[in-house]
Amino acid sequence: MRSQNAKLIQDEKFTSLDYDNGDGKLDRAPIPPNLLNKAYAIIGQKVDSVPFKDRGIKITCELIKNTMEILNAEPTKTLPQNCRKSVRRETPDGLDKRLQKSLNNDTMMANIISDVLAKPSIAEFVRVPSYRSDRRVKGTTLLPEWSCSSSL
Repeated sequence: MRSQNAKLIQDEKFTSLDYDNGDGKLDRAPIPPNLLNKAYAIIGQKVDSVPFKDRGIKITCELIKNTMEILNAEPTKTLPQNCRKSVRRETPDGLDKRLQKSLNNDTMMANIISDVLAKPSIAEFVRVPSYRSDRRVKGTTLLPEWSCSSSL
């Protein structure tokens, strides 16, 4: 069920739905278990065995799953990272804020989990328009072979 207050944000390669300025809870379809297990295995081969720590962030199956589901829920499978060294309410909408909300914490982690997912080619980095300005910011895209289509 989509919020009636959701508005479409679109520019070139980036489309997103802004739910109540990023504060609404997103409905998202789960990534199939076989695809998640494949992701955990390839991360284990190319990066480290899950769970592990990377730059002070514990990379867990839950973090990987949430990141993949958040990106998969986007029409373009892409979100700006929007990492900020501040509490959730001061973080602009993007992967970091959605992870903070989903995992119920204020830890900045989008850049680190994006790096982890990029090493085995599950995700890649892109430049996307900022929500608040005309400049481009670092974003993360879930690659097609790791995404799944379903209607929410």
